[in-house]
Amino acid sequence: MGVRIVDLQAVRRDVCRIARDLFWMGLQSPRSGNLSVMLEDGRGFLITRRGSSFRSLEPDRDVITVEFGRALPAEASSEVAVHRAILQGTPHRAIVHAHPPYAIALSFNSSVIRPIHNEGRAILGDIPVTVSTAIEGAGEDPAPIAGALRDRQAMIVRGHGAFCAGADLESAFYCMGVLEASCKIIHLASRSRPE
Repeated sequence: MGVRIVDLQAVRRDVCRIARDLFWMGLQSPRSGNLSVMLEDGRGFLITRRGSSFRSLEPDRDVITVEFGRALPAEASSEVAVHRAILQGTPHRAIVHAHPPYAIALSFNSSVIRPIHNEGRAILGDIPVTVSTAIEGAGEDPAPIAGALRDRQAMIVRGHGAFCAGADLESAFYCMGVLEASCKIIHLASRSRPE
């Protein structure tokens, strides 16, 4: 479980690739959001650098190592405490935090988002929405986010963004794509007229 130390460079490259994919898919603005992945030895995790651009991450410059039991590095993402709480308090080993526009839009009027298409229902089930406690540049309260992800893979912080988690970065990334597709389908279905 987690990432073998010998594979760290490959994982750093994967973080950068997935960040670029999130940006080009329109799920993320250039200088916000963050990704993390647990190290295999369980002593810490990798996370994206504070203020780094998803469009142009560099593996050695923009992916920071965080060790459990030590002070959080100042250069780590502003959501580093949330990632730490999820990785320590849930079975998940990787997290994608992005700001998908349809998910954020639906979050303003919902406490739970229920996908209406088959893939969304099967993969995500009901998606809880929590209230944001953060101001721009400061992290969210970790407890409600980690609590929401204890037994599911996706949740949304109202007006802020989504956190998706899984066994690895690919599965967390996949969940983010399904989440945004689910929210877009709900929006489009609400605007369609019956024949």
